[in-house]
Amino acid sequence: MVVSDLHIGFEAALNPERISLDLKGSLYRLQDDLRKLLRLCRTDKLILLGDIKASVSHITKQEWQDVPEFFKFMSKYASIYLVPGNHDGNIGLLVPESVTISSVKGMVLVNTLLTHGHVMPPPGRRSVRRIVMGHIHPTFSKENSILNSQQVWLFLRARKDKIFDGAEGLVDLVILPRFNKEIYPTAQRTLNKISPILKRVFEHNTVQRALAITLDGSIVADGRDALAMLFSRNASNKASFPITD
Repeated sequence: MVVSDLHIGFEAALNPERISLDLKGSLYRLQDDLRKLLRLCRTDKLILLGDIKASVSHITKQEWQDVPEFFKFMSKYASIYLVPGNHDGNIGLLVPESVTISSVKGMVLVNTLLTHGHVMPPPGRRSVRRIVMGHIHPTFSKENSILNSQQVWLFLRARKDKIFDGAEGLVDLVILPRFNKEIYPTAQRTLNKISPILKRVFEHNTVQRALAITLDGSIVADGRDALAMLFSRNASNKASFPITD
């Protein structure tokens, strides 16, 4: 089972705004959701695609407490593999020896590269057929729409040579929604501020197919229209997909 963007400890950032949350309640709900999904999927292996904690380069007091507690709890139900994200500075200090930490450039299972998405994959990965990543937290946004702010999956098919120099054929890109339901997008992203993988794909206009799908499986955008709307500014008659990290 693969999930991304837990952002454990995000509540600490709200303290200066005088917003107080049930700190342990959020962690317990996150753990319980993962435990139930592992059982539903009948698997005992869990791959985390980065941004386990909320702070970027440092470790907050809350993270010192909650992140080790999270790994201790989840290790009872699954073997855990971690691909660090851009928020996971010094994550090794919080992770028990039982957790396998891969390179920030990702890990490969058969023909799929699993990565957080904030760095370019190495040229040696050019044989993969699929890239699964998190990082950008895609959500749907359209004025007066009941789908406004709902999370979506993004599925793209693009030319591989713009990601891996010298590669041939196409590669599928699967962008996961954030797993932590209690954090929200804070800003719309521009092309220069998203994943370097997607930046290359969009700059060279190499996308052959695009789909945006809600968590319940409804297709809400497809084709090149989905790409055209990806960075737009919430026009009254258009949908867009604001992206945050």
